[in-house]
Amino acid sequence: MLARLALASEIEAVIALAKQCCEERAPHLEFSEAVARKTFQAYMTTANPTVLVVEGDDRDHSLIGLAVAWFNQSAFSDTHSIGLDVLHVSPNSRHTPAAALLAKAFDEFATRTEPREIFVMTPHTSETADASNALLARGYQVAGTMLHRVPSDG
Repeated sequence: MLARLALASEIEAVIALAKQCCEERAPHLEFSEAVARKTFQAYMTTANPTVLVVEGDDRDHSLIGLAVAWFNQSAFSDTHSIGLDVLHVSPNSRHTPAAALLAKAFDEFATRTEPREIFVMTPHTSETADASNALLARGYQVAGTMLHRVPSDG
């Protein structure tokens, strides 16, 4: 397995992983292929967001995982932070090194950009234990929990 930056030629595989992630983790959102393409195009032209992928061990090195990170410029200082917004591994590749490899690749990439802070906006749960444990081993700390509300839910 290899975690790395996504290539332009992999847009279709990245979009398929994004759709799978949306349907599984955020079923209340309606996946938009057009928005996914626009997001990937922004990655290709500006690197914000940055898209990382992990290849499987199969002969074709099919993509089995996806991570999306965003840069945020500080409103009050001359610095930036970077946040991991999405970390997804295909169901049949979970409990393999894939999530940990993606987490490590994200951390190495983020650190090279010299941010003031690095955030991981994925839940710290048993489902994300492989990635969470890899990041905890790299010095990350659990920092509370996220608040969430879907306005249509009241």
